[in-house]
Amino acid sequence: MKRVYLLDCTLRDGGFVNDWKFGEDCITNIYERLDFAGVDIIEVGYLRDYVTFDINETQFPDTRSIGGVIQPKGDKRSSLVAIIDYGSCALERIGPCEESVLDGIRVTFKREQLAEAIEFCRHIKQRGYFVSLQPVSFMDYTPDDVLRLVHAANALEPFAVCIVDTYGFMNKRDLIRYYSLMDAALDPEIVLGYHSHNNFQLAYSNAIELIEQFTQRDMIIDCSVMGMGKGAGNAPTELIVQYINSNMGGKYDVGQILEIADTYIEKELNKNRWGYSLKYYLAASNYCHHKYVSFLQDKKTLSMRSINEILARIAPDKKTHYDEQYIVQLYREYQEKCIDDAGGLLRLREAIGDKPVLILAPGNSLLTESGKIEAFIRQRRPFIAGIHHLIDRYPLDAVFVSNHKRYSQIASQARKHPVSATVIATSNIDPTTLPVGISLNYSSLLTDDERISDNGTLMFINALVRIGLKEVFLAGFDGFVPSGRNYFDDRWDFESESWKNNQAVKAAVSQLQEKIHLDFLTRSQYEES
Repeated sequence: MKRVYLLDCTLRDGGFVNDWKFGEDCITNIYERLDFAGVDIIEVGYLRDYVTFDINETQFPDTRSIGGVIQPKGDKRSSLVAIIDYGSCALERIGPCEESVLDGIRVTFKREQLAEAIEFCRHIKQRGYFVSLQPVSFMDYTPDDVLRLVHAANALEPFAVCIVDTYGFMNKRDLIRYYSLMDAALDPEIVLGYHSHNNFQLAYSNAIELIEQFTQRDMIIDCSVMGMGKGAGNAPTELIVQYINSNMGGKYDVGQILEIADTYIEKELNKNRWGYSLKYYLAASNYCHHKYVSFLQDKKTLSMRSINEILARIAPDKKTHYDEQYIVQLYREYQEKCIDDAGGLLRLREAIGDKPVLILAPGNSLLTESGKIEAFIRQRRPFIAGIHHLIDRYPLDAVFVSNHKRYSQIASQARKHPVSATVIATSNIDPTTLPVGISLNYSSLLTDDERISDNGTLMFINALVRIGLKEVFLAGFDGFVPSGRNYFDDRWDFESESWKNNQAVKAAVSQLQEKIHLDFLTRSQYEES
């Protein structure tokens, strides 16, 4: 009858959440409670030869140092393993098994590293450890790739080979297809494992599906307490334990797992969240690296629908190998719906006429320095343009919008309060309920620096340069601070880290001053001192 090994990877995969800084007491307590619970295998962390030993962390420079924080007792129930990303720990850092607290070592590797990784694992096995092969990004493997892996594994005779769903792409059919192929070809004494991620909320159900397979082969199921792990997290240990106890005669002590969750992991969850989210769903549904989603979300200009449409354009050979220059290009191409905006520029020039132009960016100084702004409006009667917002306090002549998120916000606001201001939108905007009065070409208004290329205020100033204006007045263009209030209306705050780009915006402002005089009515970090 097959045996199901439960492998808890909280101290390793959970380290992606807290940078492996669990603290000595936490590490010791998690290990001891997992051992008391009867968990079969405990993964204690990473072996990385480029780190220095820290008793509070679960990444270790060599096998010997692990004993400096984890000290198993003679009656321990669990086997201990650490993991190595192939190429990140030299063989000389791996001492003999009899001189280490470890029983085994798992080695991750990319598909193209198979031959070298197998040879590396052979040396580890010779040092007395049981070895598990952890081929990452398994959804990239073709049937021929799987058979090459199995052939190499059969020759090596490791303890286990694991199906690693690195990006959480797998549904039940994917998992069973790979498992069936490997189960048929892998030597029967080699254990077959599964490491999940929860992008599709399937980590637990996929694990149960695998456990229920009619096979005599032993298997390893990876899990972590409360699913703590990279990105969307893993299958929760407490759920797997409960299932095995209830349905397979397991004797795991779920109370010990709950103590870990209550004492340590739930507090960590409140500080650094992991688990299912739209970000990881979008990555998995488009079979791509989650960093592509992060890049597009960090732009703070795109709706989720638009992000999804861009991800769908990623070429197959780029999907799981993040390429920032490539996603920058896709983002630009998506936004660049080029139009002939000569008519739009003419209408903008006619709307302004001989009036001075006052730009109201959405900074908090629109409230804190309202007296200056109101006095200027009374005295000069300017053409007033709001950037990405409508504000009742001031009589807007126009509102400029250059990204989908802000357009949706303004459209929602306009459903309750009719908009008399002319909507000036860039060509990347697809109008819905809010009519656009003037359309301008998106790509013609961009700033050269990619970090701030589509900053709305800078784009509108570029539009004014294009129609020949020589002076513009600015309010609410405050600059960002890491904490504190950045916007006059909290609804406009998307929790970005725009403050990191203050110097880039200031440099762009300095360059614009050579083309158009910028007068700041309110205090700004971008004003030249």
